[in-house]
Amino acid sequence: MKVCILTSVHPAFDTRIFHKQAKSLIKAGYDVTLIAQHDKDELVDGIRMVALPKPRNRLWRMLGTWRVFKLGLKQKAEIYYFHDPELLPVGVLLKLFTKGKVIYDVHENAKWDIVTKSWLLKAARRPLSLMYRLTEKLSFPFIDEIIIAEDSYIKNYRKQDNILALRNYPILSFLKEPSEVKNSRPTLVYVGGVTEVRGVWVTCPHKGY
Repeated sequence: MKVCILTSVHPAFDTRIFHKQAKSLIKAGYDVTLIAQHDKDELVDGIRMVALPKPRNRLWRMLGTWRVFKLGLKQKAEIYYFHDPELLPVGVLLKLFTKGKVIYDVHENAKWDIVTKSWLLKAARRPLSLMYRLTEKLSFPFIDEIIIAEDSYIKNYRKQDNILALRNYPILSFLKEPSEVKNSRPTLVYVGGVTEVRGVWVTCPHKGY
């Protein structure tokens, strides 16, 4: 069975998309194609990489969704798995033009994420968030499965019965044997970017932190 994974935003070797999902599908015996921003078409770890040119800016990236659709259509896959809110129309078109099943992987609380984007004009953020929610609602009848990365925004999809949580747990094979813990205090490890949008300036209300 052929699976075509599509992303116009994430890098080709994104941890969730490439290392966790695409590689797992290969191990399970699927034929996997990944359409993503990359510098060339190639075969990597059994995954066919179909390169998208890197856009000059966000506007060009969004306008390039038509290219994503055309490349996806050429794959003639049984399953189409897309990862970006801007690809909702692409998912709908692939459902209409193919016999494949369509999966939408919602990485974050997209409607709230739009409201907090600093590069958008403040006056445009809420209207764009509402526009996204409407687009999402109109697209759902064409989506066979909705995947979420964690539970904080599952309430956004409480009316959907085709939702599955696929959490971002670490890949066990990447972890070394734990060394002896010398300090009895708990150890907190954070993996990810420490940025403003990730709450770097937000203080914890609890004393002692």
